[in-house]
Amino acid sequence: MIHVCYALRDESGKYSKFVGTSMLSLLENTKSEVTIHLIHDSTLSGENQSRFIKIVDRFNQQIIFYNVDDLAADSIRYAETKLPETKNF
Repeated sequence: MIHVCYALRDESGKYSKFVGTSMLSLLENTKSEVTIHLIHDSTLSGENQSRFIKIVDRFNQQIIFYNVDDLAADSIRYAETKLPETKNF
Protein backbone atom coordinates (compact mmCIF):
# COMPACT_ATOMS: atom_id res chain seq x y z
CA MET A 1 0.00 0.00 0.00
CA ILE A 2 1.29 3.43 -0.97
CA HIS A 3 -0.01 6.49 0.86
CA VAL A 4 0.32 9.81 -0.96
CA CYS A 5 -0.64 13.19 0.48
CA TYR A 6 -1.54 16.34 -1.43
CA ALA A 7 -2.32 19.71 0.15
CA LEU A 8 -4.44 22.16 -1.79
CA ARG A 9 -5.74 25.70 -1.54
CA ASP A 10 -7.57 26.63 -4.72
CA GLU A 11 -9.26 30.01 -4.55
CA SER A 12 -9.24 30.45 -8.33
CA GLY A 13 -10.32 26.87 -9.05
CA LYS A 14 -7.44 26.52 -11.50
CA TYR A 15 -4.87 24.73 -9.33
CA SER A 16 -6.87 21.52 -8.91
CA LYS A 17 -6.08 20.51 -12.49
CA PHE A 18 -2.39 20.23 -11.60
CA VAL A 19 -3.13 18.03 -8.60
CA GLY A 20 -5.46 15.94 -10.76
CA THR A 21 -2.76 15.53 -13.41
CA SER A 22 -0.30 14.38 -10.76
CA MET A 23 -2.83 11.90 -9.36
CA LEU A 24 -3.56 10.53 -12.81
CA SER A 25 0.15 10.06 -13.55
CA LEU A 26 0.70 8.38 -10.21
CA LEU A 27 -2.17 5.96 -10.70
CA GLU A 28 -1.26 5.18 -14.32
CA ASN A 29 2.32 4.36 -13.36
CA THR A 30 1.95 2.10 -10.33
CA LYS A 31 0.54 -1.35 -9.84
CA SER A 32 0.42 -0.99 -6.06
CA GLU A 33 -2.65 -0.17 -4.06
CA VAL A 34 -2.78 3.58 -3.44
CA THR A 35 -4.56 5.70 -0.88
CA ILE A 36 -4.53 9.40 -1.63
CA HIS A 37 -4.94 11.81 1.28
CA LEU A 38 -6.04 15.28 0.15
CA ILE A 39 -5.71 18.07 2.69
CA HIS A 40 -7.72 21.09 1.59
CA ASP A 41 -9.71 24.05 2.80
CA SER A 42 -13.11 25.37 1.77
CA THR A 43 -11.72 26.67 -1.53
CA LEU A 44 -11.91 23.17 -3.04
CA SER A 45 -15.09 23.17 -5.12
CA GLY A 46 -17.51 20.28 -5.11
CA GLU A 47 -16.97 19.96 -8.84
CA ASN A 48 -13.20 19.53 -8.47
CA GLN A 49 -13.69 17.14 -5.56
CA SER A 50 -15.92 15.02 -7.81
CA ARG A 51 -13.25 15.06 -10.50
CA PHE A 52 -10.67 13.74 -8.04
CA ILE A 53 -13.06 10.97 -7.02
CA LYS A 54 -13.62 9.99 -10.68
CA ILE A 55 -9.86 9.78 -11.30
CA VAL A 56 -9.30 7.55 -8.28
CA ASP A 57 -12.38 5.40 -8.92
CA ARG A 58 -11.18 4.76 -12.47
CA PHE A 59 -8.22 2.87 -10.98
CA ASN A 60 -10.18 1.27 -8.12
CA GLN A 61 -8.11 3.16 -5.57
CA GLN A 62 -9.04 5.26 -2.54
CA ILE A 63 -9.07 8.98 -1.76
CA ILE A 64 -9.71 10.57 1.63
CA PHE A 65 -10.48 14.29 1.93
CA TYR A 66 -9.48 16.34 4.97
CA ASN A 67 -11.03 19.81 5.16
CA VAL A 68 -8.83 21.77 7.58
CA ASP A 69 -11.46 24.49 7.89
CA ASP A 70 -13.70 21.86 9.52
CA LEU A 71 -11.10 19.73 11.29
CA ALA A 72 -9.12 22.61 12.80
CA ALA A 73 -11.74 25.35 13.08
CA ASP A 74 -10.99 26.08 16.75
CA SER A 75 -7.24 26.21 16.16
CA ILE A 76 -7.67 28.48 13.16
CA ARG A 77 -9.89 30.89 15.11
CA TYR A 78 -7.39 30.89 17.98
CA ALA A 79 -4.48 31.61 15.61
CA GLU A 80 -6.43 34.42 13.94
CA THR A 81 -7.04 36.11 17.29
CA LYS A 82 -3.42 35.75 18.43
CA LEU A 83 -1.89 36.46 15.03
CA PRO A 84 -4.32 38.70 13.12
CA GLU A 85 -2.00 38.91 10.12
CA THR A 86 -2.72 35.21 9.38
CA LYS A 87 -6.06 36.26 7.89
CA ASN A 88 -4.14 37.68 4.93
CA PHE A 89 -2.95 34.24 3.72
